[in-house]
Amino acid sequence: MIKLDMQIHSCFSFDSLSSPERIAEAAAKKGLNGFAITDHNVFRVDHVALQRKYPELIIVPGMEIGTEYGDILVYFIKEEIRTKKAEEVVDKAHEQDGIAVLAHPYHRKKYNYPESLLEKLDGIETRNSHNVDNSVLADELGKKCGKCLTGGSDAHFIFEIGNGYTSIDIDKSMGKDLKELKLALRKNSKPDCIRSPSWTFLVSQVIKYSKRLGLFTPPGGLR
Repeated sequence: MIKLDMQIHSCFSFDSLSSPERIAEAAAKKGLNGFAITDHNVFRVDHVALQRKYPELIIVPGMEIGTEYGDILVYFIKEEIRTKKAEEVVDKAHEQDGIAVLAHPYHRKKYNYPESLLEKLDGIETRNSHNVDNSVLADELGKKCGKCLTGGSDAHFIFEIGNGYTSIDIDKSMGKDLKELKLALRKNSKPDCIRSPSWTFLVSQVIKYSKRLGLFTPPGGLR
């Protein structure tokens, strides 16, 4: 059994300042076996170099993409997905042999998710440290869909890493093979989380607007 935090934001997101290296080091200190950096609408982390630098960790390439039905997490992708139409996001992820997971259901709006989207999705994030109040609704949606369940911290700050995670029934050595990890995630995963402080959202918004004003410039600039 391994534990992965499946939603973390780095400095390439508009609302975080955490470098990929600091994320990796924090994940190791927290006792996690690995993580996914899921930056908002961009795919800029050099996952190959990061994995080479931290060989003891399992690093899953990912993104979080804003759509008309809220955010969708995509994992095991190889290049950036640019569309923001929900069903197209899922299709593009599948074209890259990746998977698509509905992020923090009902977080800011009680969406009526269409059946066509739910059928295409590979999973539901039922545990998110910033969506604890909607965990029951997320559980009901996950049960209805019968897809894999994931959990993540949705960390925008280093101290939040590990507040949410996904336990996957696979040996760590096998989990380093991302194809095997993907299969195990879809077959037997169990999410869990604790609540992150609500003030972190407000501070992340300050970071967002500070970046827009040019007060912080992440590597590679802003998008």
